[in-house]
Amino acid sequence: MKKILLIGGGHSHVEVVRKYGLAPIPGAEVTLVSESHQTAYSGMVPGLIAGHYSIDECHIDLETLCKKSHTNFILGKVEKIYPETSFVVTNSGTEINFDIASIDTGSIPNAKAVPGAETWSTPVKPINRLMEEFDTFEKKLKGKPNSCTSCITAVGGGAASVELLLAIHYRLLHAKIANIKLTLITDRSDILLEHSLAVRRRVRRYLYQSGVTILTNARVTEICENSIVTESHGTTVSHFTILGTGASAPDWPKACGFSTDSSGFILTDENLLTLGFKNIFAVGDIGSILRKKYPKSGVYAVKQGPLLFKNIQSLIEGKSLSKFQPQRRALALISLGIKKAVASRGVFYASGAFVWFWKNLIDKRFMRRYQ
Repeated sequence: MKKILLIGGGHSHVEVVRKYGLAPIPGAEVTLVSESHQTAYSGMVPGLIAGHYSIDECHIDLETLCKKSHTNFILGKVEKIYPETSFVVTNSGTEINFDIASIDTGSIPNAKAVPGAETWSTPVKPINRLMEEFDTFEKKLKGKPNSCTSCITAVGGGAASVELLLAIHYRLLHAKIANIKLTLITDRSDILLEHSLAVRRRVRRYLYQSGVTILTNARVTEICENSIVTESHGTTVSHFTILGTGASAPDWPKACGFSTDSSGFILTDENLLTLGFKNIFAVGDIGSILRKKYPKSGVYAVKQGPLLFKNIQSLIEGKSLSKFQPQRRALALISLGIKKAVASRGVFYASGAFVWFWKNLIDKRFMRRYQ
């Protein structure tokens, strides 16, 4: 019996579990280890913050999915991987041996680069922490007199910061919480630089209409309890700071002996196998394909899932593995707080309520596969 160990409940691994339930691999036993019973679908998180979705609608119950798919589920965190001898150790001290392993633990917020960020900001991931801390902050807002101004800031000029601020604006507006000042701070020359100028202009318009102040070319030098210090714009008051400065890698991959890129992510070949090890895959944000450039995005993790399942099966059967080719341009659907969205791919873009309706259909169809 070949033991397949899936480390982490990311988007790629939930697809492997689902496919294994539909077509079990003969002579294989699958185990998923996750530090949480649930995993959030990143595409629906802004809608969750805004109040368009419930927690259950945009979370996958990993334990239930595993039971349906004849997969063992272990609640715990893998703290050490021994790739040379093919076993891992969890935070409870449990040792788990494997014949084939895959790592899909995601990335971590880039908090260490800014003094005070780890203490005084809330990263966009993990989602559960963001939800809990914002819920607590919102309760405090409801207890304040309307004459007090409360400041909420997102640091980072990517889609996550934009979507969260617009979602928060919608949520607080409908909660009738007044005197909120929203600010987006980025050290780049504009927001959403990975997108076309037309998309940036359209999203900027929605931000302005929502009362969001945008500070560009503003490198953050320190985050304090109630303020943010930047080189070019001085000090900005912030009572709730969201850190959306992009993905960074944890320290453990290099410590475990994996080859990593300059940012610390695990290097893999085009088959998604870690360099130097022929029985360990790395997918999603934690993996980085050698000589391939693509963003750390859930879109790519979702697309890696079917190929990962196929390659695990091929490895067991002694067949040739398939290569993953990241698409040059992925379709991005950017939520705008209200039930409108912007679709962006290369020079193509569209916006409006129909894009949100389309996005909603795609997201709900995706979730139905795992619920």
